[in-house]
Amino acid sequence: MSRPNLATALADAAPDLNDAQLAELIDMVDQAQARQRQQLGQTLEDSLNFVPRLLRGQLRKILFK
Repeated sequence: MSRPNLATALADAAPDLNDAQLAELIDMVDQAQARQRQQLGQTLEDSLNFVPRLLRGQLRKILFK
């Protein structure tokens, strides 16, 4: 979800928030999404340890295109 769409969705869901609170909430959502992407990437890298070494390079190319 793009930042303007997120702001609109959050403003509609919680209309009693002021602009500063809304901006803080958007930042928290952005941080949570960044952590989620980082953890997913780490999990994918960790899962490659179960793949034979000869196949890891090709699989990495497929997964991380």
